[in-house]
Amino acid sequence: MKSLMPALGAIASLLLWASPATHAESAAHSAWSVEIDPSTFAFGGHAFHVRWSPAALPDWRFGVGHYAMDFPDVFVEMLPSNRDEGWNQRLDQGIGVFAERTIRPRGNAILGLQLAVQRYELERDGTAGKVDYNTFLAMPYAGLRWRPRGGAFYVMPWAGLGWSTKLSGTTELGGEDFTLAAIVPFATMHLGYSF
Repeated sequence: MKSLMPALGAIASLLLWASPATHAESAAHSAWSVEIDPSTFAFGGHAFHVRWSPAALPDWRFGVGHYAMDFPDVFVEMLPSNRDEGWNQRLDQGIGVFAERTIRPRGNAILGLQLAVQRYELERDGTAGKVDYNTFLAMPYAGLRWRPRGGAFYVMPWAGLGWSTKLSGTTELGGEDFTLAAIVPFATMHLGYSF
């Protein structure tokens, strides 16, 4: 966890810079939202996000999220070198900051960018123990924010293609090395509520 501290400090600094206290003149008209990603719960994890749209930039949203999940085999075995090797991968902790913009004023299509630090755990069938490693992720994404009844509740399907690099730790276990993908595709659907 010590290796994540500088990255977490940078994320906290970004959030403080973008907080309503910094922009007090627009805080009274800012919009907040909270989101979850139901798929992470289905895979033994969680995902909670808080987003803020400042009054001065109503088509922009900035946020932070914390998430975790066990990766299904389809993701673990995306690279041929990891197939049929008995790897089990868990995203033990991910902390990301987000910036996204509505493509047309007050529309529902969005473009965004996520920057995150992530801690993974690896286990391998038939091998004792586990190892962990930390990564940095930069992922542009696109999606839709749809309000079924025009109210505060919304559904946000999105997909992204990210670049990931290992920051620390090891991916070697039992004499075998888990291959990390530099390019990471991801798609999911968030459920949110604005207030």
